[in-house]
Amino acid sequence: MKNIYFIIKLFVLCSLAIIAYIIIMLLSYESYYYCNDKNCLTFVETIKGRDLVVKVYDKRIYSRLQMKNSSYMEFYPEYIPYFEEYDDGGFVVHSDFKPKIAIGDMNNIKFVLSGYECCGTPYYKLNYYMVIF
Repeated sequence: MKNIYFIIKLFVLCSLAIIAYIIIMLLSYESYYYCNDKNCLTFVETIKGRDLVVKVYDKRIYSRLQMKNSSYMEFYPEYIPYFEEYDDGGFVVHSDFKPKIAIGDMNNIKFVLSGYECCGTPYYKLNYYMVIF
């Protein structure tokens, strides 16, 4: 009888662990960040409809609530945004296409149109973490 209860408990715990893993994988966003002494820059990959878009924030993003309330620029990943640092601590984002959407005031980021693979570091080579909640 004790073996049956142990097996049932083990089955329930494994099921909950699998469900939690699936929820985290489906609801999380991939994000990449870079911080210097003064400012931070965050690139978050999100899905809008059927399209994958990259949102660029001028601060470090830890949660979905911050994503909703912060100013950002939005790019398609085909036009890979590159970035460089200013000497004063700000950032320059290079892309060969204008941002699809720019919401709010980007204090630490300046946008520049430039050729494909022009200069700087692509966003996907930065520090990686997942925005879950």
